[in-house]
Amino acid sequence: MSEPTTVSQEFIAIGGSKTLGTELLMIVEKLCSEVKEENKRLDEKDLRQITNLIEKTTNLSMDLEVADDPGLGIYILAPLGHSGVTGGHSVSTSGEGTAFHGKWFKSTIDLDKVKVTGQFTDVPFCLRLPRPFFEGMFTLTPEEITATILHEVGHAFFNLATMGEYVLLNYYLTDGVEILLGKKSNKYRVDVLDQSYLKKHIDAEEARRLEADPTEANYRRALLIAWRREPRTHLVSRQGSDKRDEQLADMFASRMGFSRPLATALYKLTRSPLSRHHRGTLLNAAVEVGKFLIGGLAVGGSVLVPPLAPYLLLAYLIVEVADNNNGVMYDNDYQRMVKIRRDLIAQIRDVSSASAYRKKLDDDVRAIDDLLKLMKDRTTIMMALSHVLFPGYRRSRQQIKHEELLESLLNNDLFLQAERFRR
Repeated sequence: MSEPTTVSQEFIAIGGSKTLGTELLMIVEKLCSEVKEENKRLDEKDLRQITNLIEKTTNLSMDLEVADDPGLGIYILAPLGHSGVTGGHSVSTSGEGTAFHGKWFKSTIDLDKVKVTGQFTDVPFCLRLPRPFFEGMFTLTPEEITATILHEVGHAFFNLATMGEYVLLNYYLTDGVEILLGKKSNKYRVDVLDQSYLKKHIDAEEARRLEADPTEANYRRALLIAWRREPRTHLVSRQGSDKRDEQLADMFASRMGFSRPLATALYKLTRSPLSRHHRGTLLNAAVEVGKFLIGGLAVGGSVLVPPLAPYLLLAYLIVEVADNNNGVMYDNDYQRMVKIRRDLIAQIRDVSSASAYRKKLDDDVRAIDDLLKLMKDRTTIMMALSHVLFPGYRRSRQQIKHEELLESLLNNDLFLQAERFRR
């Protein structure tokens, strides 16, 4: 079944507060300077300045884990009915005995001020900050380090913002759709999936049935009824939820004014001559032919040399999965660049922004255009075969194409050229 396109309001407002990004950059610049000029090894006290600032500006409860490897990330809670973005740790919120049970209806999300209130301020998150980022690994600039940290904070913020009505929406379309509909809500209460929500979205007879016989089968029936009345499609699609989580985290950094540093950081962190988005035409052809031959040998080997078949098949799958670059679960590197660029155009369209700021956004677009010239959005042989052989994969790709078409209609280069013409 193809995913429905729905409208949501869970998005940082254009022109909203950028305090976190500005002040975070000042701290990162200071820490990088201390490492470079004083040869200082950053400790937990140094990096705690970052999480303290996050807590002060957003009200999020942010713990800290200092890492000596380059793994930047965030540990977030994964409640029932939400895919979450989990790392080595997660926080369970199911059951009567949890600290947050039954309290979240008093919590709010402010998309203009980028703050949470109520019991959301007690929900635990943990930011994993790697020392190597500040010590020159990947040659990341302070602006790029700040952008990557904002991306992770975006995961936490939108984990709460989308906890209640998490829908499979292309969030890049949100602002355009809301403008067309003539409505915009930047502060709202969160409706959490629990007993109260369930009873509100099923009829009285079904509620009595559930109360009299609260079995797993009856709960499943009630959930289905509630979903049909008000779709919460994250309940049935982990893949879509993961993709939206990443998109929202990118847009959090973008709306904080760090679109270009996020794009250049993404390029530095993923650049590889072997990546299908970076390799040349001849190398790409050689890699695809090589994968095709390995796959053919695996199929033929099952008949000619059965003992070798599993190893050849495993070798092919390892190469193919590595080459896919998360293109199924997440947008691939090229697609992420394009979406960041489109969000810049959405911000340029905001006529309330100062002309000088719109000029800066335009410069960011040009910088991302230069990066896109160095990349290719290639399709692998396996992706092409999957499109032919698997209807589910084909429907998923068609949905993505539909969303991309809507994106291009709402935030396309005509608006960009009109802005340039006005100047």
